[in-house]
Amino acid sequence: MNRPADQEVVLNRLGELERQNRMLRAWAGVVGLILIALLLRASPLVSQEKPGKVEATAFVLRDDEGRIRATLSGLNGGGAAVSFYDTKKHLRLLVGMNAGGQPNIQLNDAKEVGRAVLGLDENDSPGCDLSDRQGRRRVRLNVVDRGGEQPAALTFTDGRGSARVTLMHSEKLSGLTLTGPGEENLSSIVTFEGTAISMIQGKDGKTLWSAP
Repeated sequence: MNRPADQEVVLNRLGELERQNRMLRAWAGVVGLILIALLLRASPLVSQEKPGKVEATAFVLRDDEGRIRATLSGLNGGGAAVSFYDTKKHLRLLVGMNAGGQPNIQLNDAKEVGRAVLGLDENDSPGCDLSDRQGRRRVRLNVVDRGGEQPAALTFTDGRGSARVTLMHSEKLSGLTLTGPGEENLSSIVTFEGTAISMIQGKDGKTLWSAP
């Protein structure tokens, strides 16, 4: 049975449209996959059920101008530290822990001289050191608690590192000690278990005067 000419034309056109639709759907699928890949590459995942672990020997934080402002890195011997820098690349703040597990905080001036240090020693006793512009320790505040026998002390030192004034206190002992520039004389006013004692000692440790 022969089809009319106009019906044949319609069927051919419908077949052509169907082929075009299949091609469009295929291209749309390809374009969609490309867009999804680009979005995943440009935008990292916001959340994950099991976050990954990032490992490195050092991390560096830079500002908008590319200057290093902070680093997290390991230290020689097994310690670790977080270092903070000013805009002139000077190390100003150091927060770290040595290999033995003792933490400390160090404050530097604009010349990277350590001016203040706060930390714990190997006995977990706290201490604080204040230094001059040359980095010489001038003031120390420390607490060494060994059953209350060792007093807390505030010590002032001279430019040579010698203790000149010491103020101490514990449950049994309180006192003030003054030392000469060459450690030749030592004057003490001490209260021990409620008894006040004043003395002057020579460089060899012998008592030159005492009261009562």
